[in-house]
Amino acid sequence: MNKIYRTTMLNFLNDYPHIRLARQEDNEQLLSFVKKIKMVTHQTILAHKREPDFFAFSRLSGNPSLIFIMENQDQSIGGYGMLTKKKVYIEGELKTVGYLTDIRISDSLHRKTRFEWRSLYHEMLRNKHLIEEIADCFCFYSIIMSDNQQSLNAFTKGKRGVIYRNFCNFKSVNILFRYNIFKKINDLEIRENYFVNAASEDDLPEIRNFLHSENKSKTFGYNFCADGEDELIKRFRNWDQFSISSFILVKDKSNKIVACTAPQMFSSNKSLIIEKLNFKFRLLGLVTGMFGLPKLVKGEELKICFLTHLEISSHLSFLIRKKIFLLIIEYWFRHKPPKAHHMLSFYDYQYNDFSSMLKEYGYFHLVNDGSIYEVSPVEDSLKPVIFSDRISHEMALS
Repeated sequence: MNKIYRTTMLNFLNDYPHIRLARQEDNEQLLSFVKKIKMVTHQTILAHKREPDFFAFSRLSGNPSLIFIMENQDQSIGGYGMLTKKKVYIEGELKTVGYLTDIRISDSLHRKTRFEWRSLYHEMLRNKHLIEEIADCFCFYSIIMSDNQQSLNAFTKGKRGVIYRNFCNFKSVNILFRYNIFKKINDLEIRENYFVNAASEDDLPEIRNFLHSENKSKTFGYNFCADGEDELIKRFRNWDQFSISSFILVKDKSNKIVACTAPQMFSSNKSLIIEKLNFKFRLLGLVTGMFGLPKLVKGEELKICFLTHLEISSHLSFLIRKKIFLLIIEYWFRHKPPKAHHMLSFYDYQYNDFSSMLKEYGYFHLVNDGSIYEVSPVEDSLKPVIFSDRISHEMALS
């Protein structure tokens, strides 16, 4: 049997003189660079803010990450990209996958470095079994939002040695405020059988079991089993002000958990600064103040609260699951701290379709389409793409 000789990523990068792995001493230069890269959408122009520690966001997941720096001829930073490894469920088995994320490239990046990056991207995926840090990756995936046309074109079109194959569409949903507080769920079956409350320490074992049961049957489901790399323990350790009391639970009449979520903000690790609003959003900024919410103001942070750990029992019917989701949102808007955030955000997958009932019950919300892509070298184009009707990926960690 032939022995496979592996190399480190550091050695693998020797063939790419303008690309290297980031180090802690790059912090200030990376912070300066990321401010210059704008997120342009149809409604806004947003600037990224990662002060004081650029690397803090990569530590949120508690998983090993590689950050690649792309240098110009004068050794200034012209781009970077991140690859995070994590153990997730695929077809009921724990496997290691690589999540390709946070790729930001300046328009002025030197053409030689661009060529090196495209070549590295292809060769790294094609030879992943020879690179120690990623040899155990079963597959690689990435997320691209539809309004980020530049990324969509750069990664999914043209022959660059790498193919992006769509295997899941979703909606990024942002709830801003409730304009009809009198519209409530009048379904007696829901009101009399399901009850929403904040979690207590005594709920921890059941929360963990519930999260694990729901995630194990999903593609990219997280491992919440106490035996092994427990996702919950990692998040308690790495997320600021996150604890069991962060959870909102829905229980049935037998006191069994049927749904949960944990609203969480990550401003200290990664935030967006409003640089420009179109006319519609400027008007919206005035309206939010009328509802006791922070105004959307140029030059200030866009405060986003993420619905992390959002799970509603897959054993319930499609319609009941959607109504339980509305119970959770109703509870949050009734109990949340005043002026806590501009929007409550989550990924809405097709098997949930939670957002379809928001307008009917008086919630003003914005929706942006996105897709999850399996990323492969072009040599693997004939291999079957991952498919699942149930996907798990935390919006907060995107």
